[in-house]
Amino acid sequence: MRESKILYPSPILSQCIKYYWVLKTDEVEPVMVQTIPSGCVHLVFHRGENLNIQSKGLQPKNFIRGQFSTYGSLISQGNIDMIAVIFHPLRLNPFVRCSMSELYNHYIDVEDLEDIELNHLKRNISAEPAVATCIRLIERFFIQRLVDANCNYQRTHHAIRQIIN
Repeated sequence: MRESKILYPSPILSQCIKYYWVLKTDEVEPVMVQTIPSGCVHLVFHRGENLNIQSKGLQPKNFIRGQFSTYGSLISQGNIDMIAVIFHPLRLNPFVRCSMSELYNHYIDVEDLEDIELNHLKRNISAEPAVATCIRLIERFFIQRLVDANCNYQRTHHAIRQIIN
């Protein structure tokens, strides 16, 4: 069985998230996945086996993949069960505090970001078998981050107005 599908985000998130990509296989033989530079940042949750980056070792279990400048090959080493959040270019910032230059041509393990809520989301996705429920968890997480970012913007804007006046 090999399943690859694209799911689209809710309208409120569609300005930041391009789509969700779900990939599942239960094949014994290795599967090769070609990657191409797209200008998009990915947040990936491996619920099955990690993919092997050709000649570089295993991807982290859960990671942010920055913008890449070259194509690549990924090879499975067992069952694949992956959910990837594909962001529009430069639209990761409201959700994760990490500079784009740190991400360029890199995979950053979610653990290394020291983001308590993101690690909690990672654990919930790993434990949840239903893809639809995982997507709802991801959307709830990102909508809350948008609300928090807007709140901080409004607070900062108000403080600056107070200083100016």
